[in-house]
Amino acid sequence: MAQEPEQKKKRKYKRINYTDRKKIKGMLDVGCNVEFIAYSIGVNRATIYRELERGGVKKDVLKQHRYDRYKDLYDPDTAQKAI
Repeated sequence: MAQEPEQKKKRKYKRINYTDRKKIKGMLDVGCNVEFIAYSIGVNRATIYRELERGGVKKDVLKQHRYDRYKDLYDPDTAQKAI
């Protein structure tokens, strides 16, 4: 009997919408770290870092892991316009 080829499992990706962006901003304001935000929204932490960059946080601040600065720099409206 011939075996049928296995179907590749599709990865499930989640796009960040404006509601998620507002949640990110709220969590940053209360001091949550990137890992917790990613877990809460259901995405990888790399997605959150890209989102922070899209929302106005500069790469040099991201590289320094200055969580306290993220809340001052991230703007969900800027991130929404960037897509």
